[in-house]
Amino acid sequence: AAGVLFAHASKVAYAEQAADGHQLAALFSLNGEHARLFHQVAPESIREDMFLRLAEPLPKLLFNHYTAGCLLAQNAYSKALDHQTELFFQVQDALVAGREHFLPVLRTVTRETRLLAAKVDKEALSEEEQGTDKLTKFCSTIRATFAKLVQVEGDLRDRALFLANTMLRIAFQVNNVAIMRNTAQLQFSDAAMLQNPKADCVEYAYFMGRYFLLTQQPERAITQLALAFRLCPATAVKNKRQILAFYVTANILQGRMPQPRMLEHYGLESLAELTRATTAGNVYLLNEVFAKHASSFVRWGILVLLGRVRLITLRNLFKKVFLLLGRPTPLRIDSLVTALHFLGESTDGVEAECLVATLIEKKLMSGIVGRSIRLGNYATLSSKRPFPPLQ
Repeated sequence: AAGVLFAHASKVAYAEQAADGHQLAALFSLNGEHARLFHQVAPESIREDMFLRLAEPLPKLLFNHYTAGCLLAQNAYSKALDHQTELFFQVQDALVAGREHFLPVLRTVTRETRLLAAKVDKEALSEEEQGTDKLTKFCSTIRATFAKLVQVEGDLRDRALFLANTMLRIAFQVNNVAIMRNTAQLQFSDAAMLQNPKADCVEYAYFMGRYFLLTQQPERAITQLALAFRLCPATAVKNKRQILAFYVTANILQGRMPQPRMLEHYGLESLAELTRATTAGNVYLLNEVFAKHASSFVRWGILVLLGRVRLITLRNLFKKVFLLLGRPTPLRIDSLVTALHFLGESTDGVEAECLVATLIEKKLMSGIVGRSIRLGNYATLSSKRPFPPLQ
């Protein structure tokens, strides 16, 4: 085993001596050119004392890297993750000890640890019919790393935006709002953002925009998503489309309907159709859009967020009825039922009354619902702002 791995270990030693962080990152990647060696060596044959002639901290780093790679080659994902996680800790300690050139190594190890943890969770779910929480635990590990980096003099913590991105990516993958909230509290300033690669800034702004949208902070979401869209290179069309899908959704929820031409330019015709249906208050057309494009909305991750769009469409429909009838006070629920029936909705008076009550509760309409023998079910709307601006 020593003979097979010796050439690679020598390259690692030379890269460490030259403080070449990017070369070290490639040499410590499980997918590097040396990955073929992992199939030639038994993991139990690797020992830490095989590399003692190398300077610290390389012996421990190489031991865990080689062992993780060899176990991965045997599909022993859980054991490989243990060594990969230990490697993460060791790289972190090297950074804290002053080896700033290990920052690219931490980026590589972080990414591959996340992917390995996801594989372990998926394997456990399929074999035992109950999931593990390796990804969630890894988030806790990353959070602890931030606490250590803060203690290091200089801007090392600010240049580790990729760690926050990893936490956010995991949080959305496992649908854990608590992790999203904890990551949002890390707060990277504009000056700190500029010290990171543009790709990291795009990813961070994108995930923070999604977080703000999920937690019903649409204005902050729009700001972050606009930043992500602006920083994303024009050649990354798929990424810009993904960002735009959330940006458009946030604007629709605020009552700002985007231009169909822009949406069609990025292949978002489905959202253009959604915009037209929502603006017109056409519930029938909205149902057709959802039936036709549900798979696209699921793929983009916006289907759940679009649930509120139906309420906005109903609001716009009821507003049109209200204006066409000359702003009646009170507004009879039967007139709303007639409009819904015209658009193919099999809604009775009780259901329509519930819809109005929901719109009032969601602050999409302003007024009260009542009943009388003469008028039946009715809604008395505010004389000032019966349909408040969306917010």
